[in-house]
Amino acid sequence: MDAPPHFTVFGVPVRVEPFFFVIIALLGLAYGEPLYIATWVGLAFVSVLVHELGHAAAFRHYGHQPSILLHGFGGLTSARAALTPGRSIVVSLAGPLSAMVLLGGPAWLAVVSGWGDMSPEAEVILFQALFINIGWSLLNLLPILPLDGGNVTAAVLEYFTPRNARRIAAGVSVVVAVALGLVAVAYGLVFGALVAGFFAFTNLRELRSRPQQDVADKLVGTLQALLAGDAAAAEQLARAALASVRHPDDQRWLRELVAWCRLFQGDAGPAASLSAAAASQPDNRPSSTLEAGVALASGRVAEGLSVMAWALVNEPRSDARVLGALLTARLGLAPQVVDELVRLDGGREGAALLRDVLQRTGDLQGAQELERRIAEG
Repeated sequence: MDAPPHFTVFGVPVRVEPFFFVIIALLGLAYGEPLYIATWVGLAFVSVLVHELGHAAAFRHYGHQPSILLHGFGGLTSARAALTPGRSIVVSLAGPLSAMVLLGGPAWLAVVSGWGDMSPEAEVILFQALFINIGWSLLNLLPILPLDGGNVTAAVLEYFTPRNARRIAAGVSVVVAVALGLVAVAYGLVFGALVAGFFAFTNLRELRSRPQQDVADKLVGTLQALLAGDAAAAEQLARAALASVRHPDDQRWLRELVAWCRLFQGDAGPAASLSAAAASQPDNRPSSTLEAGVALASGRVAEGLSVMAWALVNEPRSDARVLGALLTARLGLAPQVVDELVRLDGGREGAALLRDVLQRTGDLQGAQELERRIAEG
């Protein structure tokens, strides 16, 4: 939680937003009488808190420090933790099961054992406890993100398709949420229909954004593969991403990435063709670092060194500067480029980038040599 907690329970910090009580009170207005509205709000507060404490206990069991936030649409228990799918399932189920067992179970036993002998007030309060702790918990187990049942679905899918688990779970969530909304409309449950519609909308948005995230993952994977020296694998990732994007700017950069991958494999042809084709289209020009790389790989060393030094200072794309520095290091020309850089305004940052690339690729002796040249320059 960014803001300080309002209180702690068993060492778990808890923060409650005022809107939590507003929404709960609005849901309880159907009871009409102030007594029942008050018991509804109190029971909902305690029940949601117990639910979240169940999640918190599971997080703690795995050695993580959780925190709880009660907000307008329920509660959220979070911890800075990377959970395996199995542990994620346990954490997700711990919440609704805690509310069902600790509060719903006793309420059910009270109803079964003495319903006929109770006062009308006690019957209403027990019904509230059952509805909140049994009814809400069962709804929470539906396979709809971000409900606990949706998180369990996503975690189970991770065992079979780790890369697509969240996307498939979001698709399942849309179908179930729409079906739930139709049922709510049929029974005149306006608020339930609105909540189901909200879940359907958020998961549709997730489905639309997921391809962009997949492309971003491939971009990161491409750069990591190049840094690791596997240009062939990097090219596969870049081409897979290129087949997925539609935005012209993204396509342009991915085409350049493919050219970089070919350049790292010793084939300057695609990169040279890209530069030549862009000569008549200034808006589509590749990065200056790629043009410098083509010059270096084609034997125009003096031109390439000059352009690369300039590009490592002025190229707006940070990832293009990293690729330029990496290629320079691979060609064994880093010292010469550093000598050019230390004579340029702002060139020390580019020189430091070259040094860091050598360190990243394991050339510690080369990195020390660059450090010496930077200091002397």
